[in-house]
Amino acid sequence: METTVNYLLQSALALLVLFLFYRLVLYNQPGLLYNRLYLLLAPVMAMIIPLLELPLPFQQVLPTTNVIPAIQLQEIQVTAFGSTAAAEAPLLTIHQMLLLLYGPVGLVLLIRLGIQVARIRTLASVAKPFPSPAAEATVLQTEGQFPSFAFLHYVFLGDMKHLSAQEQQQILSHEMAHVRLRHTYDVLYYEVLTAVLWFNPLVWLMKEELRNVHEFQADAEVLANCQPQEYSSLLAKEALYMAGIPVGSYFQKPQ
Repeated sequence: METTVNYLLQSALALLVLFLFYRLVLYNQPGLLYNRLYLLLAPVMAMIIPLLELPLPFQQVLPTTNVIPAIQLQEIQVTAFGSTAAAEAPLLTIHQMLLLLYGPVGLVLLIRLGIQVARIRTLASVAKPFPSPAAEATVLQTEGQFPSFAFLHYVFLGDMKHLSAQEQQQILSHEMAHVRLRHTYDVLYYEVLTAVLWFNPLVWLMKEELRNVHEFQADAEVLANCQPQEYSSLLAKEALYMAGIPVGSYFQKPQ
């Protein structure tokens, strides 16, 4: 058990170094694809690094000659005077209690993930098809029950009655980019990873960083076919609408 704890501590330290490198060096770089690959590979690298036995530079081998031989003495047990009762061992050690805590939390997170996937499958069975020329995804209308999102090869569109036809197409293009770039597999990968390493806050932070990269990639796909000013106005409009302020004055020309 002690070996497992040491391994987890070493892998957490390696992940901390990799996360700091991302925040200080890669975070503001324009290479979204490389940032995505780095965030996907960093946890795997952090788990492999403690297993590597790297030779240390300037390592010297101590001579084995003239070594004083060790002498094994017989073990002597010291007890209190007049006491014959042996000390009672605790029912559970600290390592066993940590293991009992680790297992249920990870299991709950995996069950929650399974429930979410099952809800999406149920939603796909009851949602109405939405006419779209895109062949790489199945577009469905949720009648405003949920916001627009993408999952695997499905695109679910929420309530878009307050948007123009051009704005609706931009939202559809955004979600289609998620499908085309296969972002769902990254999300499922990190959901399982956080269920296994739930005690490490760095894994949760890196999951959020990866989701941000996904959004930036999808935005870049939309901006290839529309004006940045129009798209930024749509983002502000949707943010206010989702906040429950549909009657607000939206940013038509943000400075």
